[in-house]
Amino acid sequence: MPSKEQLEALKKKKSQITAQISEMHAKIKTQDRKDETRIKILIGAAMMAEAKAQPKIKTFLDQVLKSRIKEKRNIEFLQKKGWMKEP
Repeated sequence: MPSKEQLEALKKKKSQITAQISEMHAKIKTQDRKDETRIKILIGAAMMAEAKAQPKIKTFLDQVLKSRIKEKRNIEFLQKKGWMKEP
């Protein structure tokens, strides 16, 4: 027959496992964010290099930026840096 001590030991183990699961979820989420950032940097760097080398790509990139970048401060920043044509 199970005892109160056994029940308490199981509850303690459950609590520890729950904490470990939460910690693992957080670590995975952090790594996913880091991976996503790295992908953005690599793709962005490749596109920037290609846009500098090929005017057609620069024109295409300008169209993409105009359709995707909506925040005024980001538009102004990209225009100031020469990555978006002013309207």
